[in-house]
Amino acid sequence: MLVVHPGVPVRTVSDLIGLARARPGAINYASPGNGTSPHFAGALFNMMAGVELVPYKGAGPAIQGLIGGQVQASFASMLSAISHARQGRLRAVAVTGARRSSALPELPTVADSGVPGFESDSWQGFFAPAGTPVAIVNQLQREIVAVVKLPDVAAQLLKDGSEPVGNTRDDFAKHVAGELAKWARVAENARMQIN
Repeated sequence: MLVVHPGVPVRTVSDLIGLARARPGAINYASPGNGTSPHFAGALFNMMAGVELVPYKGAGPAIQGLIGGQVQASFASMLSAISHARQGRLRAVAVTGARRSSALPELPTVADSGVPGFESDSWQGFFAPAGTPVAIVNQLQREIVAVVKLPDVAAQLLKDGSEPVGNTRDDFAKHVAGELAKWARVAENARMQIN
C-alpha cells in the first residue's frame, strides 16, 4: 500500500505525483532495502509516473522514519502499515494491487488513481525442490489450498491485509513467470544491481 506521513500535503496519487514533479529528488520513500518488494514498487512507480522518489534505508528505519517525518512516503506491505494508518500515524493513499483490498475497501488502487497499469502485490507461495514426484506436489497443493480456505485462516489473512488465493499449480507457475519478466524490466530500467 502507498502511505505518506500525515504532514505531507498529499491525499491522492495524483497529489503525490504533482508534489514529486514540483520538487524533483526531494521526496523520499521508505524502503526496507535494495531489492525488496517496496524498493521495486517505488522503482515501478518512478518509471510509470515519470517522477523520482528517492529510496530510504532499511526496514526498521523505514517505518520509523516515515512515522517520524524524516521520510515522506512508503510503498509498505499492508501488514506493516495498516495499523499505523488506522491509528492516524500514517495516511493511506492507495493500495498497490490490481484490485481494492477488502481490508481497506475505501482506498483506490494506484492504477485507478493516476498511474494506469500499476500493480505491485506482495505474495507468498510454496515451492518444492526440482524432481519432487508430481503426485506429492499435487497433494501438497490440494492441502495448502484447503488450509488457506479454512475460515479462521482466511479471516486472519484478510485482517492482516492479505487476500487468500490458493490457485492451481499452472496458475501459480504463470504468475511467477509473469512476475519475473515484469520485475526484470523494472530492475533494468532502474539500473538495479546486485552487490
